[in-house]
Amino acid sequence: MTFVTYVPDEDLKEEILYCEWIEEYTEGEDVLQNLTEFFGPEGLDWRTLYGMCKDGDLAMLCSPSGFVTRVIQKAPNAIPLHYTMHMQALASKTLPSELQDTFNTIIKTVNFIEGSALNTSLLEKLC
Repeated sequence: MTFVTYVPDEDLKEEILYCEWIEEYTEGEDVLQNLTEFFGPEGLDWRTLYGMCKDGDLAMLCSPSGFVTRVIQKAPNAIPLHYTMHMQALASKTLPSELQDTFNTIIKTVNFIEGSALNTSLLEKLC
């Protein structure tokens, strides 16, 4: 899921820019390719990216061949930050009403699993 913060007029806006399923075992190059395929038809240019916050597997995102390194090659002015704050409040503001209940269920489930070491361990064994 990719969020965007921009200033169209005088007000700062934050919205979901792009949402796409990725494979469970994905490398940084795969994520970059996926976003690049979205950017092209939308007329978005990597050189206009000035900052990015990421949340995910640090090995995949921050390794020398990872997503962040590859983005910096395309957008040299981008400043990467590791962002761990949950974005559900922002996402819920921009979701269509028919997806709101599903989204809330997902958030409750994730919070339930992550809220307990036992639940996390059981999920790891199950998967």
